[in-house]
Amino acid sequence: MKKNKKLCLISINSYNELTGGGVYLRTLVSFLQKQNVNLTLIDKKSSGKLFEDNTFQHISFIKGKRQDIISRLFFIPSFYVPYIFSIIKILRKQDILAFHNSRLGLLCLLFRILMPHKKNILFPDNFEYDLIRQKDKNITTFIEKLIVYLNEFIGLKNSDLVSYITRQDKNAMDKFYGIKKSRNLILPVIFSREKPTDVLSAHFINEYNRLNNDNRKKVVFTASFDFFPNIDAANYVLNAAKSNNDYCYILAGRKSTTLNLPDLDNLFFFDNLSNSEMSYLLSACDVFYSPIVLGSGMKTKIAEALSYGLYIYATEHSLIGYDEIIHNKECVKKISHLDEEFPKDFKMKSINKQLIMSYQQKYYSHYRFNGHELDIINFDD
Repeated sequence: MKKNKKLCLISINSYNELTGGGVYLRTLVSFLQKQNVNLTLIDKKSSGKLFEDNTFQHISFIKGKRQDIISRLFFIPSFYVPYIFSIIKILRKQDILAFHNSRLGLLCLLFRILMPHKKNILFPDNFEYDLIRQKDKNITTFIEKLIVYLNEFIGLKNSDLVSYITRQDKNAMDKFYGIKKSRNLILPVIFSREKPTDVLSAHFINEYNRLNNDNRKKVVFTASFDFFPNIDAANYVLNAAKSNNDYCYILAGRKSTTLNLPDLDNLFFFDNLSNSEMSYLLSACDVFYSPIVLGSGMKTKIAEALSYGLYIYATEHSLIGYDEIIHNKECVKKISHLDEEFPKDFKMKSINKQLIMSYQQKYYSHYRFNGHELDIINFDD
């Protein structure tokens, strides 16, 4: 690809959020910064700055109920419609328009109509339609499902390049929509550890010290617990804690206090952790336990856990996208059945954290990108 092309990436997430969507947005920024483009990012405004953004132009818009409702009136399941004229002004100066999440499909079509000579790239976060149809059926879900289907189909149709997180997502979307893009990429989640900078809360320090003083091996599951696949997985972690007192089990993430947690001496929970607090917690753990069987796409928390040298004990569903390590017994053990007893051999197992971190750096950090992935876009078309 010719050098110094101007590329604008529009995301429904925030560059500074700690969710899976935020992790993958930072993956895309790392990827694009190696592609000889001048990057502009448009994202959701966040309350604080957790990650450096001094190497690209960064423009954020406020997301609220009003913006969500207005956007859905135009069949766009995001929040950008009230800002459409400001965004058009930014995009007129770009060569490439990139969209993080297939929920932005109608925007992809709109800008293709208004700016037909610009190239469009779609970065689906997941197979969004498949994800939403796993939710409980009600009138709200039914309407949202139709809107998501419309946007995902139109986004795929009107993109010059589609980049998927996993090969499984690509195959499933190809089959479901009947749209096979000749120009496509597979870009898995990457994770870059940041140096802890923010202050630790007194409550976290107390709980962290209580956990650290326990000599049992520490098994952790991190997630946002307002998301139904993670709530389902948390119940399996709770069951393991009840039936096996040889380990400390930890649930950490947003809304963990909403879970119905029993009072067990080997069960810990950490709610709404800062970036630094999560870093301290994962550094103290040994095993990442992920009994997820619902949802779509690549689980970003696996890449994060690997970066701290945690041994992965997970379902095959949790390991979608981790093709390079899924059969590597030095860092992964697959769960055969969800009801199986938690492995007793972890108690005595020697975990080589440095080796596990080396696999993460090789396969799931920015080192995997060669800087020429976007050469498949032909600007002479």
